[in-house]
Amino acid sequence: MQFRINIIDDEKNLNDLVRTYLEKEGYIVYSFYTYDEALMHKDDDVHLWLIDIMLDRASGFELFNEIKASRPKMPIIFMSARDQEFDRIIGLEKGSDDYITKPFNIKEVILRINNLIKRSYDDPSKIKMDGYDIDLEKRRVFYNNNEIRVPVIAATSIGTAVINNQLHIGYSIFVCVHPIYAEIFRTTEDTVFIQVYQ
Repeated sequence: MQFRINIIDDEKNLNDLVRTYLEKEGYIVYSFYTYDEALMHKDDDVHLWLIDIMLDRASGFELFNEIKASRPKMPIIFMSARDQEFDRIIGLEKGSDDYITKPFNIKEVILRINNLIKRSYDDPSKIKMDGYDIDLEKRRVFYNNNEIRVPVIAATSIGTAVINNQLHIGYSIFVCVHPIYAEIFRTTEDTVFIQVYQ
């Protein structure tokens, strides 16, 4: 799963630099350079916002309020050239997840974003069930923290499933961990259904 990030900063060079580094990390990134442009995207289906406090027409605090009104659990990081204790306190009091002061080390920004994404979202490539930990990305299976060598870890197929009298489009992941066989069906809406057979 690729995570999506929105950036709003009216300093175009800095905005583009941060976007470039985040894209190298595998994120899908959308850049906005004005308050009004960003406001039109406050309901975007993204995983994180990176907001500059000093914007062209209004403050990043106002944009923060607009985003949180429609997406209360949206992770947001403030960034600002103003290294004032007052701004940092306001940002944290409003419920921002982090605050970065410019000029900043771009590697530190990436690490903060990576950590916030990990804290905010479950890793869809890791599945836990009945004492088993299945890492689909690395194709490894553990039971009670001990790795199990299995001949078949996963195969996938795309299709449809009728679950609770509703038709879902998605893909199935078939996992064989003797003596357990599981079908994990992930819909296009990122809903996951697990059927375990023994």
